[in-house]
Amino acid sequence: MPRFSVIIPCYNASSVIKRGLEALNNQTYKDFEVIIVDDCSTDNSCEVVNTCIEEMAIPIRLLKNEVNSGPGFSRNQGIKAAQGKYLCFLDSDDYFDTCYFEYLSKQIEETNSDVVFWGNYQVIGDKIRIINTINYSKEEYIALSPGALWKFCSLSSLWNGIEMPAIKNAEDIAVIPVILSKAKKITSIPNLLYYYIHSNSSLSCTYKPEVSYSFITSFEYTERMMDGLNYHDELEFHGIKTILYGSTLNALKAGMKSQEIKNIWDGFTQKYPQWYNNKYIAAYPKNKRIFLRLVKGKHVYLLKMYSIFHSALLRYLG
Repeated sequence: MPRFSVIIPCYNASSVIKRGLEALNNQTYKDFEVIIVDDCSTDNSCEVVNTCIEEMAIPIRLLKNEVNSGPGFSRNQGIKAAQGKYLCFLDSDDYFDTCYFEYLSKQIEETNSDVVFWGNYQVIGDKIRIINTINYSKEEYIALSPGALWKFCSLSSLWNGIEMPAIKNAEDIAVIPVILSKAKKITSIPNLLYYYIHSNSSLSCTYKPEVSYSFITSFEYTERMMDGLNYHDELEFHGIKTILYGSTLNALKAGMKSQEIKNIWDGFTQKYPQWYNNKYIAAYPKNKRIFLRLVKGKHVYLLKMYSIFHSALLRYLG
């Protein structure tokens, strides 16, 4: 049984996936397997992967979905097939540092962690930004951890009974607090171990009304899975991030009507009437705190200006 399983959802990634596999092939620590789940690609992604399987010295398995079902379904299939004690996730256009498993294995051996976070490089065009990790309490990890599965490695047994919801956006956001709530020990290491390549063509940069509603479905899943657990403030803040920021920003960029957006806010506020007093808001970046202040005041027009600036900034950086 390998120590680590790397799960890679793949859709039309023929031009980028080899880079990630080469970084895996060059790892200094070799006790891992790679599971690629192709989601009915219409390019030659599978041919590229099969060539890598033949040429590389690492164990790679290629699974294929029967119908296009989104990255959440693909990751679920990869989790079911995984044999490793720990699960790691890699997006098809990103790649690991070649010492990724070496540092990760050392941290697990020294701390007996169920979950390990690390720092990463964010690559936007020709600009590189460093994202460092912060050591948190368990409650802070649940509330403040970023919404991406590639940000951490987790004990595979934590995933027992958990599947990502059948949505094509925010499916990873839905399960992360659930996984963290089940962990006995969560740690982070300062090393920058992941290269996140920002792409304006990715699903996370697609703005349609259904994307906004996917964020709502995502949070409803998290609420169900954490029902009865004593993490009210943490769950509420996760909802603030997911609904009041994530869903709202997507709704604004998708051009949804003001009343539809206010209905989203009203639905959340009915459940969490004191959300603006949540203690974790103070830890949110300043620009997002301003965004939430505008949400609280229901200033849709100003928020639309914010979303236009946000899109322009991403285009400039890209």
